Amino acid sequence: MRLHCLFFAAGLAITLPATLASAQSTVGTSFAGDTATTVAASYAIYAPAGSDYARGRAALTKGDYSRAVTLLTPLADGSMNPELHLLAGYARLGTGALDQAESHFSRASGLAARDPVARLGLGLVAVARGDRVAAQGMLAELERAQSACDGACRDAAKMDKAVDSLRRALG
Repeated sequence: MRLHCLFFAAGLAITLPATLASAQSTVGTSFAGDTATTVAASYAIYAPAGSDYARGRAALTKGDYSRAVTLLTPLADGSMNPELHLLAGYARLGTGALDQAESHFSRASGLAARDPVARLGLGLVAVARGDRVAAQGMLAELERAQSACDGACRDAAKMDKAVDSLRRALG
């Protein structure tokens, strides 16, 4: 089976195909605005077009996950930038390195606790591992946050897409 994840980060569209035996569906999410993008915008001042950051994002967009890992992981390691951890997490997920993907998603979640995309990443790792209990727990957490948001918070659209994506990933 293949896992596909369409991920938008500050205008960056990424499709992650990975042959992960336990992943069974097509997954989509949206990531724009709020804390992670604000941090990324601040970071972009130090990330000109030819930087490893820009090249890593481009590699991820093109599906060159190994190159994205090579470029983004050193930037993410020790970073307080949740977007870097999200991008590195999706790059690792694309290569099937689930432990490392989980580590980056956990770090992103810790840095931007309300960001549903980090929690979606953790749920996708659980799906890829075949751990339905953990994935369903993450889905329940996202659904509680979605209910509390009730379409009125700034993360409403991301929340809705993250919930829908994890539901589809769980089949």
